[in-house]
Amino acid sequence: HLRDLFSDNNRISDMAPLFKMKGLINISLQNNNINTLNVEYLNNEIYYWESLNLNNNNIKVVNGIEYLKCLKYFNCAYNNIKEIKLIYSHPSLKTLILSDNYITDFDGRSFENLENLNLDKNYITKISNIYRLSNLKILHLRNQKNGDINLIEFDHLISLKEIYVSGNNINSLDVFSNNINLEVFSANTCHISEMPPAFINNLTNLKILDLRYNGITTISCLKKIRHLKALLLSGNKLKDFYNMIKSLEHNNTIEYLDLRYFFLKNYIIIVYNNMNHIVLNFVVYILNNIVNYL
Repeated sequence: HLRDLFSDNNRISDMAPLFKMKGLINISLQNNNINTLNVEYLNNEIYYWESLNLNNNNIKVVNGIEYLKCLKYFNCAYNNIKEIKLIYSHPSLKTLILSDNYITDFDGRSFENLENLNLDKNYITKISNIYRLSNLKILHLRNQKNGDINLIEFDHLISLKEIYVSGNNINSLDVFSNNINLEVFSANTCHISEMPPAFINNLTNLKILDLRYNGITTISCLKKIRHLKALLLSGNKLKDFYNMIKSLEHNNTIEYLDLRYFFLKNYIIIVYNNMNHIVLNFVVYILNNIVNYL
């Protein structure tokens, strides 16, 4: 009746003995020496495994996880995987973590039910059959090594609520303009120089916007985002303080504002008694920054 098995930090190289324990639910074998996950021969077997953690092994080949029909969580980060393909759609997998591998093209064909996908630190240049990921809510694509995510058709991710793409070279934010359900957008250190109107006009549901350490000079268009709670713009090249304030003076939702380390030049700050609370918050942050430049 064993349900949970945790055997991390050992020298396990073969998973075959586990296939005799069909009733297991949660399995963790991270930090071992497993090099292959092949469950294709389990086609007609019923396994109740719901969570499988194989983080930090030596896995190069993954075959047949679709036969683990109850699997909801699969972590195979920090391995040597170049591709992962299923013969048919996985019926229950919700979370797939494949960060720190060698994947260049992720094929979404067999992951229609996936809600959370982590592909950080791979070599991604393409997501094939991306339209099949229609239920995806969270996508991590940070720090692709020699990868280029600019040609990925993100607009097919119609249910996407959170995306993390920091550490990539992004030509334009327009590529995300049709992801109208986004609530969290994180793209720091991406060489972004502007926020195009289409990006702001369409992404009105944003709650967290992280664009730290880019080359943005103005945020005057942010007034259309009415639900914004956190705005992170430290390390940019903001120049127009007055319009920056005006763009958010009617926003009553912001709870966190980060404007550190940006270029200040020839500003005259006038505080009116009837200013909105967000303006006063701006002034506090700006004054703190001015002190650093004196």
